[in-house]
Amino acid sequence: MKKYLKNIFGKITFNSAKETFSIFEINIIYNNAKKISSVLNADNYKKIKGDLLVYGYKWELTIEEYSYSISQDFFEVFTEEIENDEITIKFIVHKTDNKIVIFDQKIFEEFLKSIKLNSILSIFNDKGFPIYFFESFSDDSFTNNQIAYNKSVEEIKELLDLNNKVSLSNQCNFRNYSEFFFNPEFFYLKGNNNETLLQIYLSKLSLLYCLIFIFNSTEINEDEIILFISGDRSYKYILNFKDLDIKFLPIYYKIYEWIYSEESKKEDKIGIVRNVLTSYLKENSIEINVGVFDSILSCNQIYIKGNISKYFEVRNKITEQIEQTVNKVNQSMYTFSNNFQKSIFVFISFYLSVFIFRIINKSNLGNIFNKETSLLGLGLITISVIFLIFSRIVVYLEKSRIKERYNNIKQRYEDVLIKNDIQKILREDKEYKKEIELLDNRICLYTWLWGITLLIFVVVLFLASDYLDLSLFLIDCKK
Repeated sequence: MKKYLKNIFGKITFNSAKETFSIFEINIIYNNAKKISSVLNADNYKKIKGDLLVYGYKWELTIEEYSYSISQDFFEVFTEEIENDEITIKFIVHKTDNKIVIFDQKIFEEFLKSIKLNSILSIFNDKGFPIYFFESFSDDSFTNNQIAYNKSVEEIKELLDLNNKVSLSNQCNFRNYSEFFFNPEFFYLKGNNNETLLQIYLSKLSLLYCLIFIFNSTEINEDEIILFISGDRSYKYILNFKDLDIKFLPIYYKIYEWIYSEESKKEDKIGIVRNVLTSYLKENSIEINVGVFDSILSCNQIYIKGNISKYFEVRNKITEQIEQTVNKVNQSMYTFSNNFQKSIFVFISFYLSVFIFRIINKSNLGNIFNKETSLLGLGLITISVIFLIFSRIVVYLEKSRIKERYNNIKQRYEDVLIKNDIQKILREDKEYKKEIELLDNRICLYTWLWGITLLIFVVVLFLASDYLDLSLFLIDCKK
């Protein structure tokens, strides 16, 4: 806007300015006062009038010290003689229509920060819908603007009609409802349009009305919002409007839409929502995560079938059954390691028995194993290899059975819980996958240990046998 005025008047100094939803006022000091009559000519008058006519705005330009004034309805040439080098010009634009142009973003945002929540809502009440906001005002033209909040006439008609249909639940007590009769959809911006303070405030208003349409009791006192919700637990919050965090809007808006999507069921749904919400909320924050909505849907499925309190019972039960299934992974690991230990114990017992027998009979200890004991040792090694292969197969089958059981448990609960909620309870199968990975690593480790141990026993058997010749075996291998 400042550049626009400079294009008309030339060298000027900006003294003061203010901007609200209803008015834009700027005081400028014209530094070349003696040329004012040539600047305030018919061509410049037509330009200003034509540009503001696009929005149906009324305006006036005054020089109070010379009692000079022009407006959209009246123009006269400035004929007074100027004695000073500077004069003060006041330019006022009255935003009389529902198209609100933001002429100076910084000044307007200072105004927004200065007014209270109840004042903002009163302004919207006075303006009425549909309201069109034009932000990022072009300095060169009134007509080249970026629309920040613009619902089509058809959308507004649907919204006004929807507002008549979407009545506040009988279980909600909004003490200012007769004064500020809105719903969350009036202020909801589609997409991530939260770049300017105005857009952020609109999103905060949408979040506020989501809370109003969900919580038991709400009261607005200037910037203060008093909230109360009762369900599985009860919480009371005293929040400041300007401190509302719009990152919570998507999930609360989603919950609001779900509650009021069916007029005949909203009273039942709001009871479900409050029970679930209060199990997630904390005393000092209205923060919730996206998983809450999945819990609400699951809780609703259970409620349809009977009793809402069973939701938490079902959650505990699925967790318990999954834990039992995961524990079976550890049992498989225990069985495999136990088989390994038994195999090693058999060999150690066999070798010690033969050695002790030799000592008792005072036999030559040069070669501990004769033909019979050597063959018996080879047989035990062969059996141990077969036992190793068998144990691996058993672990594989057991792992497949555990995986099937795990998936069956999840599928069994899909009748009462939605898939997303089940995945949230099971933390995306992280615990199960971690246990299976640990099982695979340990089985691999024990298999290598088993194999190396068997190799050592074979070498010892050949070295201590008068029947088996390890050197001949090595020569055959080289050939």
